[in-house]
Amino acid sequence: MFHIPALIGDYPTAYFVYETITWFLILGIPFLILFGWKRNVFIKKIYIFLAITGALIWGTVLYGSFIEPQRLVVREFHITDNKLPSLRLAVIADIHVGPYKDAKWVKKVVERLNKIEDVDALLIPGDFVFGGAGKYVSELNSLKDIKFTYKFATLGNHDHDIIEPRNTIQSSTVSVKLKELGLQELKNKSFFWEEKDIWIIGVDDNDLGYHDVKKAFTGVDDKPKIFLAHSPDILDEIEERYKTNLVISGHTHCGQIRLPSLGALPFTIPTKNGKKLERYLYKKNGQKIMITCGLGETGPRARLFNPPELVILNIN
Repeated sequence: MFHIPALIGDYPTAYFVYETITWFLILGIPFLILFGWKRNVFIKKIYIFLAITGALIWGTVLYGSFIEPQRLVVREFHITDNKLPSLRLAVIADIHVGPYKDAKWVKKVVERLNKIEDVDALLIPGDFVFGGAGKYVSELNSLKDIKFTYKFATLGNHDHDIIEPRNTIQSSTVSVKLKELGLQELKNKSFFWEEKDIWIIGVDDNDLGYHDVKKAFTGVDDKPKIFLAHSPDILDEIEERYKTNLVISGHTHCGQIRLPSLGALPFTIPTKNGKKLERYLYKKNGQKIMITCGLGETGPRARLFNPPELVILNIN
């Protein structure tokens, strides 16, 4: 079977879908020759059914691979918390510039962000790249044009070298670029926002274990807190003394491929909590969390019933 990773990704699920469709078409030709189109009315009906099914499959694959991933929607949510001030926050995550998303896409995201009014801060919980940062990080350059004054970010698992965890070349490259673009990276540290009288706290990627919650909370008092962590699994690690008012995460992509009523396909949420924490608002262990579906793709180049999104949180 020939190899086109730029189209379908380097993951077994993508290959399964791709090979199923390909072999369906290949085996169909000798089947038609062997039994003959006009030989049997029943066989003819089967072939019509298979042809329609194949067309639907191909249509779905093409739509999910090339049309929906280029859509961009804005979703607004309202959160009530008497301890937090009135805030309007923009949240984006999982940009994943690389083979699938490029500078043109990032520019589109920035232009849409800049049209949103009265935003107090932008929060980005990680995964800026998909692939080598040295090759792709320049695709993020349009982020410097975001008009908001406050822009906070943390790193995700793809912002680190997944194969060689001790290699800091990948993460350092991303961190340098974020600073260049005017984004304040919260790498296991906090920022006290005096104007709003709240803490913005962030940890390095918690999917691969680069986070240090204790370090991030050093010097933080009992004032309201908003906490950034790439993976929603952080909820299992925040102890009672690290209680926050709101956690912001990404990482799940909300499954990338979702089906009506079913939601994310089984085993497509790459976290310990899986579908228990797959998208949007939850409350667990007394903590509120917002999980955005993000902007990009990894694995198969596909999004279905789950377009890339910008999230606006209206607090109080």
